[in-house]
Amino acid sequence: MTQVTDYTRKEFDPPIVTKGFFPDSDEEDNGSNNIQDESTEKQFNICDETMTIREFVFSSTNANFVWPNNSVLGSFLMQNSSSFEGRNILEIGSGTGILSILLRKKGFAVVSCDYNDEEGEIERNIEHNCVTNNKTNVCSLHHHVPHTWGNPFPYAKYHHEREALVEEMSAQGTTTLKLPISDRLDVIIATDILIYVEQYPNLVSTLVELLITNQQKDNSTISSKRRSVTLDGKEFTIPFFLMNIGRRLDSTPHFLDLMKNAGFKCTHLNKTLYIFEVVN
Repeated sequence: MTQVTDYTRKEFDPPIVTKGFFPDSDEEDNGSNNIQDESTEKQFNICDETMTIREFVFSSTNANFVWPNNSVLGSFLMQNSSSFEGRNILEIGSGTGILSILLRKKGFAVVSCDYNDEEGEIERNIEHNCVTNNKTNVCSLHHHVPHTWGNPFPYAKYHHEREALVEEMSAQGTTTLKLPISDRLDVIIATDILIYVEQYPNLVSTLVELLITNQQKDNSTISSKRRSVTLDGKEFTIPFFLMNIGRRLDSTPHFLDLMKNAGFKCTHLNKTLYIFEVVN
């Protein structure tokens, strides 16, 4: 039974589980390597929307919790909707899918993406949450790409999901925002994904592939005319990575250095939001 309590979290530190992410992890396997059946559907208030999300008692990937700060990124996109409408958006580290579901409901073309667990538990939970929040049909659009940082990105899967999403949103006609007319990836978003320091190189590698290597291939076949948006009075070149770091760790500067060394320019947009552009 769905609980009516508002579980929206201002600060939250769930138990960190590394089993499944690191091959050499010494954590004991107590038979809980998979998401357990015990779960609870809870209500969260995000950007003035009440979302019902299923959380599990245990997950080997920490993708079973609704982490705080999703509303920061959600509010920013909505406040700057003219800059993000018509853009192909990919959310990495999407967890329960709450932010992607919300943004699709608001009319943004967002495909979710998270760790490629062999059992497919993360994607099944996101699909469940999409269906549970099906009030305007847009919420039920389940378009997700399983991917583990550091591995080759599944472009065929992404383009299939992106195209299907845009077609469905267009057919439903429930959004006043412009929909993408290009298949190019424009914006990557993420909230509080800098938990595993050991995974920083793999995360950076994935961002390089998506925002630098792949874009260079696109520019060789498509007009290389510069694309940009203005946010908070600053101009940013598309594509870019928009990340909310609400939970700043001691290791955060290390990640910022890795991104700089990989060819990205970092702009600290406001208290918790950072934008990473490709240095030309």
